[in-house]
Amino acid sequence: MESFLASQKRRLSGAPSKRELLALGALIGIAFFLIVYGTASLDVPYDSWILSGHVESDIACDYAGWVHYRNAPWSWPLGVNKNIGYPYGNAIAVSGPVAPMGLLFKVLSPLLPETFQFYGWWALLCYALQGMAAALLAGLFTDRRVSVAAICVLFVSSPVLAERAFRHCSLMIHFVVLLAYYLYIRRSRGFGRGQWWKYTLLTSCAVTVFPYFYPIVLGIMTASLLQTIRRPGGVRCLAGYWLANTTIPLACGWMVGLFYSKTPAARDGYGIFSMNLNQVINPQSYGDILWSRVFQVRPLVLAQYDGFNYLGLGVLLALPLLALAFLISVRKQLLPTLWGLARRHIWLGLVVIGFAAYAVSNQVYWGGLLVFSYPLPSAASVVTGLFRASSRIFYGTYYFLFLVAAALCCKVCGSRKRLASALLVLIAAVQLWDISPGLMWKHDYFAERIEYKSRYDTELLQYVGEHYDRLIFLEIHDYNTQELSVLLGKYGLATNLNTSPLEDIYGSDEYVQEKLAELRAGEIDTSEAYVITQEALFQELSELLEGKMVAVSDENFNMLLPVLEGETPPESLPIVHDR
Repeated sequence: MESFLASQKRRLSGAPSKRELLALGALIGIAFFLIVYGTASLDVPYDSWILSGHVESDIACDYAGWVHYRNAPWSWPLGVNKNIGYPYGNAIAVSGPVAPMGLLFKVLSPLLPETFQFYGWWALLCYALQGMAAALLAGLFTDRRVSVAAICVLFVSSPVLAERAFRHCSLMIHFVVLLAYYLYIRRSRGFGRGQWWKYTLLTSCAVTVFPYFYPIVLGIMTASLLQTIRRPGGVRCLAGYWLANTTIPLACGWMVGLFYSKTPAARDGYGIFSMNLNQVINPQSYGDILWSRVFQVRPLVLAQYDGFNYLGLGVLLALPLLALAFLISVRKQLLPTLWGLARRHIWLGLVVIGFAAYAVSNQVYWGGLLVFSYPLPSAASVVTGLFRASSRIFYGTYYFLFLVAAALCCKVCGSRKRLASALLVLIAAVQLWDISPGLMWKHDYFAERIEYKSRYDTELLQYVGEHYDRLIFLEIHDYNTQELSVLLGKYGLATNLNTSPLEDIYGSDEYVQEKLAELRAGEIDTSEAYVITQEALFQELSELLEGKMVAVSDENFNMLLPVLEGETPPESLPIVHDR
């Protein structure tokens, strides 16, 4: 009823309806994507841009996970992929495709082309949803379409979203943060009924796609509920929301294999993969990509390359100037106004500060200078080990600052709506002009069609793919595991290679030792071939297993192939021992 009355009021005032807001936001998000990235990534059989590595190899790791997961047998939990890191496997929630997309396209796999990458369409969807979420937020502060469009452009052109695009595709769900703020503001205005399931959708999306967004959404939700904790039923409401937003999202996470990994929670890295204090004005991201025409590159330490959180010139100028204008406009009622804001949003303020404090970590740096540090209790490693790349938690603060800039502009201008529209357009224009070097780098990368031929794609590997089910590596190796693993997946070969940068394969060393013992005992599994790096071991096993296995060596591998009944390897294979 409340939502109906609000929508009727908007309709009578000539303001855009919620459907119009969503359509406008989606259109802006899609248009921005197509202008910056073009359509190359939307060509699903075209994967050379992935194999060549976009900025770094992480997207190739994810793609390898998808290719193997597509071929892997169904298991339980649904997100477990036994074809990579064989025989234990890993989970797509930790390494591999965006879990919901991986599940969807695995079901549709028989209908898909032989080579199929969905990362371009996933990124397009994220940009559309970013625009839609931004439009909903904008509609809370203005009823002018021009103002809504300008705010959408500001959020859609977010430097951190563009920086993650096609580098870490799972990290592109920034729209869940915007929607969490939308629900927060709605509740603060008295439209808070039935929000538990909306928050549950957001937290479930966060857990299944990229869990770093889960504490952000949960923190914003908690701040919203604490606003009304003293009202009748406030404690019961808080407990119910927390119950729903822990049990259901974690159950979804379990289904996609989130808890399948044996990587311990108490890992090192917190305070290393952190955010430098200068990164809100530092325009350099990983790969030496520059995102500003004005600000200069500033030094970082440790592994803070992952902490890119540049706000952009438009936001950096708007925040102090609009805040000053707001203070001047309420100067006669300054203290009551500030006290009212503090009382109303104190919990959100604390949560937003908490996001920033966690992101900066217990090792606080400005450039190369350690400002101060403090020890953490050992029990804290349970949390810090899970979210050790702490700079990503700053996204909660990051988009709060964007929101404050947009809200202040509308508030300061008041009834002068045309002035607000003009200022918002100016802020968005300055922002786009400033970050255009980074956007152009992205545009240029996808403008040139890449032709990529793997050096591992040889007749030998093709033969192995046609005649065996698995390719097992019996030693530590220095191959390009992402590129090689993708190729093995395309040939339908399961492998004990692990391409995940996040976890070790549990029991992998023990499995290799067991295989070596079996081979030395003359036990041959005719469904799998073996790769051996050490010449001495290769010579030993090839002589020991003569008549049972064929030894082959090309420019990439020393390989042992089980002799198959009625099958003779072609003469063109580089056989070195055929006894």
